[in-house]
Amino acid sequence: MVTKKLTKKQLPKLNTAKKKPFFSVVIPVYNVEKYIKECLDSLVNQGLKPEDYEIIIVNDATPDKSMDVVQKFIKLHPALNVRLINHAKNKGLGPTRNTGIDAASGKYVVLVDPDDYLDSMSLKYIKQRAVETGADVIVTKVQGFPEPGVTRTFDAPNLHEKSYNHLDADEFYLKLSKTSMEHDPTVTYICSREFLNRNNFKFENTFDEDFKWSTKVMLNSKRPNLYWGPYYHYRLRPSSLSADKSFDRAKNKLQLCVEAYELMPEYESREDIIVQRCKSIYKKAVELMRGLSNENRNAMEEMIADSKILREFKKIDEFSLLDYFDEFSTSQRAKRFTHGKAFKRAGKYTNTELMIDKTS
Repeated sequence: MVTKKLTKKQLPKLNTAKKKPFFSVVIPVYNVEKYIKECLDSLVNQGLKPEDYEIIIVNDATPDKSMDVVQKFIKLHPALNVRLINHAKNKGLGPTRNTGIDAASGKYVVLVDPDDYLDSMSLKYIKQRAVETGADVIVTKVQGFPEPGVTRTFDAPNLHEKSYNHLDADEFYLKLSKTSMEHDPTVTYICSREFLNRNNFKFENTFDEDFKWSTKVMLNSKRPNLYWGPYYHYRLRPSSLSADKSFDRAKNKLQLCVEAYELMPEYESREDIIVQRCKSIYKKAVELMRGLSNENRNAMEEMIADSKILREFKKIDEFSLLDYFDEFSTSQRAKRFTHGKAFKRAGKYTNTELMIDKTS
């Protein structure tokens, strides 16, 4: 029997394309030598094949030995797909996250802070949920754990998946915004990379970059899903904020409140969500103001008379509130809000529990 030799054109083509990971886990690194090992170790026992996820570590020019710990982890786990990106100079948390997201190749992007850790096997179950639902955003459970000496708490609310996952996106996020999830960290949201790229979401290098980013996620998501199994452990570290920084943070939170209201014309179907989100950040500003000097507090109290938006909030929440955005009080959007349906509905949301961020 004569065997014919196949030509190159007749040979079957092999699929040499590298399989893309399902998850891209993005970890920004700066001054976390003490914590980064626990974070990385938690990514090993996730019930996933090595090819199912990539770990993208972005070194934001850290001055400590965090990257030595990272290198040891890579040598110990050669099968894992760990990618290192180095910033030549420090850029801050927001731009560092952007670097990692831009480099991601996975179907979903998982944001993890380097001083936190994930529950074992959690990504396996979240992958199953993502495959089943095709969600553009999976909202997850974040549970705080305080370091010794820290009295702040960060407890996940008692939510039930069945109460959320039958709702459309508008109802889903409005219901979510009325819980203590109203002021949530960015790590709460596992987003599809396609969703992030389509909306061109970017973090800014400012205080409260989490609030701005997660608000945009809530306003643009069309297919959310609540996954409330054990997942994320959020470290509460001792506050290092000076009085001056608290003053700046309070002002910044009020500015975020105003900026969020400016989104109303673009997101009319979700204006109730915007109202609730802004009430959250507004109350956080008030909490910070309580620690200010009398001089700073009085100076800001005097300026509130020029802010129509926050004067109305004072009526709703019975807080002594501050503002420094004189120009906004004359804007048409401020007038629209204080005389519109969204403002009237806002009055019933007055007792929402606040979440506490790490740097409060």
